[in-house]
Amino acid sequence: MNIEELREATGTCPSISPKKRTKILELKDSLEVFLIDYPYNPYRSMFSTATATWGDNEYKDKWFLISEENKLEVLKAVLTHNTLPQTREMINFVCRVRGVPRWLFDYHTQIKFTTFMSIGCRDNNKLDADIIYENQSQNISNKETKIFFKLKDLYEEVIKKGQGSWQSARVFLPQGYQHSYYFGQNLLSMANMKFDTNDLRSYNLQFVYSKIIQEINKKFPLIGLYLTILHNNKDIVFNEIREIKYKDLSELDKELFEKND
Repeated sequence: MNIEELREATGTCPSISPKKRTKILELKDSLEVFLIDYPYNPYRSMFSTATATWGDNEYKDKWFLISEENKLEVLKAVLTHNTLPQTREMINFVCRVRGVPRWLFDYHTQIKFTTFMSIGCRDNNKLDADIIYENQSQNISNKETKIFFKLKDLYEEVIKKGQGSWQSARVFLPQGYQHSYYFGQNLLSMANMKFDTNDLRSYNLQFVYSKIIQEINKKFPLIGLYLTILHNNKDIVFNEIREIKYKDLSELDKELFEKND
């Protein structure tokens, strides 16, 4: 095992300090979202749990007993909220998020039924941290920009003089510094989220979730459609899902409906 290689790759090598950099970026230009883990077959999971209360003493795996068309009918019931909600709670996603301001991360962690692991500012050198400002705001003024750069200068000064660690230097980091994290959330929790476009924090978190939904849609278009309907409409109408036929599904979805392993 090469410890130095491991430290370098994970960003924990004490001899390597990031080069100072401070870009002022708007959230819409800085945000990056990556779907890094997800169920092998969420459709089978939802189907199996939705039909878990049916059957006789043999309790066979019903996924193998019916056609793809009828599997879709069960899934449509799940995705139009006509089954027990636990069927959606079984489906978990893990994402990597980069390019949000620290204050938006703090707001995100208030969401119920989510798990977070993030980069620290007490145990990491933040000299290369950008400053992120929210969407739907006026451009940052020259005065504000100068303040941000001055704060980064003070942060650097504390570190260089050796009078404090990254822990003590972080007092000079504004809450708009770029923060990165991983988080996990189940489909039911995502579906139950409400956004208030009149609240700046909620408005910007909705933007983050629009990117998350785009990533989910690349893997599971039917689930992506479901989340898009929920997040874009105040009055939820599932007609698009109710009317979908098996032949209308994407090839990605059909492949999962046909899987028997």
